[in-house]
Amino acid sequence: MLNAASDPQLLELYDQLPSVLAAAKATSTWKRYTPMWDRFKQWCQGSGVSFLPAEPLIVALYLLMLMQIAGSFNTIKCASAAIAAFHQAANLCSPTDSPIVGSIREAAKRVLHAGVNKKEPLTWDAVVQIAQKALEPAATLKQLLIATIISVGFCGFFRYDLSKITVDLVVIYRSHMEVFLESRKNDQYREGHWIPISYIPGCKGCPMFLTMQLIERAGLYGGRPLFSAVTLQEGKEVYGEQPISYSCLRGMLLAAIADIGLPVEAFGTHSLRAGGATLAANQGVPDRVWMEHGGWKSSRAAAGYVKSSREVKLSVTHSMFGRPPAL
Repeated sequence: MLNAASDPQLLELYDQLPSVLAAAKATSTWKRYTPMWDRFKQWCQGSGVSFLPAEPLIVALYLLMLMQIAGSFNTIKCASAAIAAFHQAANLCSPTDSPIVGSIREAAKRVLHAGVNKKEPLTWDAVVQIAQKALEPAATLKQLLIATIISVGFCGFFRYDLSKITVDLVVIYRSHMEVFLESRKNDQYREGHWIPISYIPGCKGCPMFLTMQLIERAGLYGGRPLFSAVTLQEGKEVYGEQPISYSCLRGMLLAAIADIGLPVEAFGTHSLRAGGATLAANQGVPDRVWMEHGGWKSSRAAAGYVKSSREVKLSVTHSMFGRPPAL
């Protein structure tokens, strides 16, 4: 154990250890874990027990308490992950690795529902319908903006991370365009990721065509965000200088979906990523290829975005009997 008599260089490195360990997880992850950790600390302090390090039995009892009041398994899962993360950042063994804590998590998974409100994947037909409206002569810049967001999000398998795209990181070729993201949620090592998106001849929903139209109409250049809010100033549409906010993007997306007659409650921002992944998987694109396109590290996580079409489901029995059964 280091003490005041230890080598000064070792002590300096030791002081840096907590911040470096904390950097192993994204800032957004720590923001999500901190309230869960604070709640656990308060519970331990109120019970007169240690929270750092915490005994496995104490953690098991805490999760058991949460099971009685939680509405979903996600609460238990996040609480356990937060306790583990703060122990690891303090260079301590995590009590969540204990068999008794693991058993409580498994019990919670069986007893409580998942609590996931999955949204439907958007279809390519819907993308094209929205784009057609945005390309009508009387269409606004705002309509072109959301149509481009939807098409690029669908074909690039983006989440809200498409708000990070800047104009100088979109490279246009004759056959395709390439979009560079400095980081994606699944890019744990922040190496950056180029996402190639093909040109689709003769299709109004083509993401490359819509992107070029948006850049020209909004007068975008350099390091400006590709997607920003459009406001009215003295009756004139003005393109923003800052990346579009999540609430603005989501509101525009749902408005565009409602405009083509789809139920807005069935869709969300993840519907773009899920829609693109679903289309690719159902078209027979190899899993390795479409997973790499979307930046997935885990096949289990990627599979959660895909909804098999009826034709794909029917292919199981078709393959079993060598030909489609007579209708």
